[in-house]
Amino acid sequence: MNIRDVFKKKDKEDKSSFKRNSQGRKVIGPNDKLSTEMLREYARSMHKAQSEGKRAPRTAAESIPFKSMEESGIMHLGGNRYSVMMEFSDKNYIQADEYEQKDMWSEWCMFLNSLDLEAKFQMVFFNRKADATELAKRLRMTANEPENEQIVRELNDFQKKILKTGNKGIAKSRYFLITLNEPYYKVKSKVDEITARIQSEFLEKMGVTARVLDGYERLSVLFLMLNPYHGEKFIFNWDAAKNGGVSEKEQLTNHAFEFGKRSDRFMIGSRYGCVSYLKLTASQISDRMLCQFLDLDSEITVSFHFEPISQEKALKSVKTLVSNLQKMVIDEQKDAARQGYGMENISPQLRRDVEAAEKLMDDVSQNDEKMFMVTITMVQMADSIQALEKAYNAARSIATSQTCELIKLEHQQEDGFFTSLPLGNNRIKIRRQLTTTSLGVFMPYKIKELLQFGSSLCMGYNKITGHIIMADVKTLANPNTLVLGVPGRGKSFTVKMMMIQTFMKLKDDILICDPEGEYGALVRKLKGQMVHLSQASSEYINPLHIDPDCDWTSDPIGNKCQLIMSIYEQILGPGKVGAYERSILDRCMQNLYRKFKSSHDIKDLPILEDLYNELGHQEEKEAKYLKTSLEVYVHGSLNYFNHHTNVDLNNRVVCFDIKELGEQLKNLAMLVVQDTVWGRITVNRNIGKYTRYFVDEFHLLLKEPQTATYSKEIWKRFRKWGGIPVGITQNVTDLLGSTAIQSIFYNSDCYILLGQASGDADILKESLKLSNEQYKCILTRNKGEGLFIFGDTILPFVNRIDEDTEVYKTITTKVTEAI
Repeated sequence: MNIRDVFKKKDKEDKSSFKRNSQGRKVIGPNDKLSTEMLREYARSMHKAQSEGKRAPRTAAESIPFKSMEESGIMHLGGNRYSVMMEFSDKNYIQADEYEQKDMWSEWCMFLNSLDLEAKFQMVFFNRKADATELAKRLRMTANEPENEQIVRELNDFQKKILKTGNKGIAKSRYFLITLNEPYYKVKSKVDEITARIQSEFLEKMGVTARVLDGYERLSVLFLMLNPYHGEKFIFNWDAAKNGGVSEKEQLTNHAFEFGKRSDRFMIGSRYGCVSYLKLTASQISDRMLCQFLDLDSEITVSFHFEPISQEKALKSVKTLVSNLQKMVIDEQKDAARQGYGMENISPQLRRDVEAAEKLMDDVSQNDEKMFMVTITMVQMADSIQALEKAYNAARSIATSQTCELIKLEHQQEDGFFTSLPLGNNRIKIRRQLTTTSLGVFMPYKIKELLQFGSSLCMGYNKITGHIIMADVKTLANPNTLVLGVPGRGKSFTVKMMMIQTFMKLKDDILICDPEGEYGALVRKLKGQMVHLSQASSEYINPLHIDPDCDWTSDPIGNKCQLIMSIYEQILGPGKVGAYERSILDRCMQNLYRKFKSSHDIKDLPILEDLYNELGHQEEKEAKYLKTSLEVYVHGSLNYFNHHTNVDLNNRVVCFDIKELGEQLKNLAMLVVQDTVWGRITVNRNIGKYTRYFVDEFHLLLKEPQTATYSKEIWKRFRKWGGIPVGITQNVTDLLGSTAIQSIFYNSDCYILLGQASGDADILKESLKLSNEQYKCILTRNKGEGLFIFGDTILPFVNRIDEDTEVYKTITTKVTEAI
């Protein structure tokens, strides 16, 4: 078809293939002036359509190269070609040490080697402008009291600020596609087989999660790519698609596609885009190149199409290459001989090519390397031509620094664009043969992110990527948490931010053991109950108190018997309470609770004086000894705990301040506090409510055998009762001082490691298997920075809030700043 034919056909049919909108409206009329480039593009599209027996697409929807989408996620590309799409998670690669990185790379190469020869594969990395406003709405807290509105507003602003500035507002996704050429009746079983194998390879061997996307999820991703406008909503109707109404493709496009005006760029609506391909010319490429592309401050899609080649075909191809190069060597040697030079004189480049080809032969034939046909494309989008050129030049600079070339696709922008979409459809014939190790250089991992919804709390932002960290410890197998750091690195700030968010966002109860009197201002702000445990205080907790609403199947009276025996261990010393004494104490306690057990009336609850008197009624001389030992706590100078409870232990926030207790009562007080917490846990369990228990200066509880044993039980059993304990201390050595206490450290799945002393940092590196980069994070001297370990996710984090906020003034521990 020549240009004259194009004019005749254009005037006759009044159609355009250069700009197609979603409704199919004519955009270029018959009398519009057409440039030579546009005519050539039009002629090319018409010729292609004629050669394929098809007419050129007239709408944006028609041009999207797939036939249909099933609700299961299987896409029909045409003929017997079908594709399925998976989303996979990131992995901590750049923070791993050299040996771990090598292991990850080896695992990745083994995965590539395991791919099925009967399928084709595509990896798509999609960076888009994040909808920070929508995400902030999902994470937004609401004030439960009018006086808390300012704090809640500040916390919401804190999250919004991270969402807007984190990683320059770019949201990142990664996908893996499998394309099969099979009859439809075989596709479903084949898809299930391949995806199951891939998932097991990811999950079991590489520690990466992967899931198959359903049809709606796949179409949602395509919608974002085909409508690159901030804030556009995807509204889809399966019924309309099934009943012959609006097809899947028609529901995907809100804007016109324009591919004809320029040979090296295109437009979607009013936005500009360009497609480039990566030409690999370097002998060695850094494993960071893909990460560098994806770290650009622009909207970018990087696509890898790769097709495994059979060993037989690969060997044949390589042998042909070697043979051709050897022929070129012989030709050059003959040339040199004719000109009077030695036959060893051949060009250095040819010599290098021969060596590379021979090494490739060894890799394929002996080193279990697989060969792949690979196409690498990149789509960039921007609001203006200038911004697009700037983004392209930035990406080209990265490629150039790796001795590669990023080249715009001339006259193939449409094919390049649809090749880059996660369809599994490669329409570009620019392909390069790569071995497994060469393809493996494009490591798809950087560092894990942590963004959970539901009961999640904001833990600041990822120091490397800037992304917000939202974590819900309830999703962990074990929610037990430890907060470690030297003074002044932000332990109290971190914990108070957790408390204040828990109160504003969740319904969980908050209990605090406060040995240093640091939490009063926050508790008062939250209208919580302060319990000052002191011999000069008029606020009392009865050690023998039992909440009538407790879980009676948990044997609360038996638990109180255990508490009294632990108290006597404190009074008499470890090992002084034998079986004889235990029997007497158990008998007395059962007698004391007999009336309360039937009435459940708190007026019938005993106090220590009742136990003292009951021991006096026993005939054994050991009972007299036990009674005398208790006298100082009943009628003597240490009688603080000989009172009925007179504080509101049912408040959502209860803080036990034991700062002013003398040394003789402090250990006893800690036992009483722990037992009171257990009682609250049993009540909340009955109503399906979580209880968070924060223990500051945790090392104090670990010094004494009785309180250490109680703490150990808490760390072992709290999870089953809906309890979430949080231990706060300075030195990890306090948690590893004995075999008994070590179980607390190893029974935790969440660690917040702020700045550590070098000795503690060394122990943590060894105990938690930290890499050198992660180790550096816990040596920081910056307040509010460190390492956040959440299950198998390890993130360097920063958690600080502006000092002019009411939140900061409420939670600061600086004397000069506290309100």
